[in-house]
Amino acid sequence: MSVIGKAEGINHGTPGGYKQHLHRQVEPCDDCREANRAARAAARQKARQQQARIKAAMAPTAQQMYIRPFPPYLPGHTDPAWGVPVAGRELAVGDVIIFLGRRYPIDRFEPYVGELASVLGKGARTAWSGSWAMAIGPDRTIRIRPREER
Repeated sequence: MSVIGKAEGINHGTPGGYKQHLHRQVEPCDDCREANRAARAAARQKARQQQARIKAAMAPTAQQMYIRPFPPYLPGHTDPAWGVPVAGRELAVGDVIIFLGRRYPIDRFEPYVGELASVLGKGARTAWSGSWAMAIGPDRTIRIRPREER
């Protein structure tokens, strides 16, 4: 037996009553409309609160937001085998850069042209060792092989 078009038996004043009105194709009453509106508003508010909790949980803390400009020195960094620190402006042709445990003798310098020019600073240049190159700012500390060993 079909309930289409029958208004009796509807649980008025509830979101379920509103759905019964729609299912039975009967015009919803004001109580059911208001109950459905309130239930949907509560669901939207709950979803907003849940999204805010998720966003807050994913947001980095103040400690996580701190970015070191350079990684910390490794143990033994004062050993001459690791190189001696010099400022980028003091590098010269013939110096040997020690980078990631490898040695790169500088054979030429070129003015730096690239996206990092503003980060590296005025006077940035590119140090070349054969086909290997490193962008060097004038204030950046570079580790080189001690000069008296050459």
